[in-house]
Amino acid sequence: MVLLVLSVAGQVPSFAQVERGQPVRPGGETPATVARADTHAPVEPPEPPSFREFGRGLLRTFGRSLFTPDSLAPLMVGAVGAAAIGPFDLDISARIRDTSNSFGEAGNVAGGTVAMIATTGGLAIASRFTTSRRFRGLAFAFDQAVILETVIVQTTKLAVGRQRPDRSDRWSFPSGHSAGTFTLATVVSHYYGWKWGAPFYGLAGLVALSRIEQGQHWPSDVVAGAAIGVICGRAGIRTTERLGGRERSRAFSIRPYAGLGRVGVQVEVLRGVQ
Repeated sequence: MVLLVLSVAGQVPSFAQVERGQPVRPGGETPATVARADTHAPVEPPEPPSFREFGRGLLRTFGRSLFTPDSLAPLMVGAVGAAAIGPFDLDISARIRDTSNSFGEAGNVAGGTVAMIATTGGLAIASRFTTSRRFRGLAFAFDQAVILETVIVQTTKLAVGRQRPDRSDRWSFPSGHSAGTFTLATVVSHYYGWKWGAPFYGLAGLVALSRIEQGQHWPSDVVAGAAIGVICGRAGIRTTERLGGRERSRAFSIRPYAGLGRVGVQVEVLRGVQ
């Protein structure tokens, strides 16, 4: 996982490559880079937020960036998918479990806590040594998203208390490995397109399968984890673009409401939001 992320970082100069004799504009752009915009060549996005704004960003990520209409589609797909596959959990697990121990172990490491911490820290550190606004935006968005994902996953595990297939504990639902890797894939795909997004989504899918093979999760666990990862990845992206001045105006927002003995959902109509 860490090596794959670093390989993306290694491609950063290609987005701001300076041709011989071309003057450099602020942000690493050259006239040639701008001229190639009409040919679908990657163009550097506006300046992303600094990590000095990380705390402010988290408040938005856990609030407005999470509770938006854009979160509804992956939420519904994940909920329906997990419910649909749930009745077949035993049969699917029986077919996949213990078929390749080396594959299962590789997935356990690739999506594990150590790998996620190393990726999060590595991106933050690497972003300080590159002029690529695209890469710095990716680092900020992922680090925001992975914190949100961790809180949601651990809270849900505690609330649901589902027993793992191997009966080791009651922290099965949802799969944290799946959520973390799908979060990363969502952010990478947004900033670097499907050329890099597809391999990362493929890796996330393999990590999800490895958790079933290891007997650590039911199939419905990994489906739910994947949906959480997509939702959190998008939330981190929205926060990054909002703080960087790129968020599009929303017609309305959706957020939970609790107070004065009432709980519910608050729908807010937004006008003139920049």
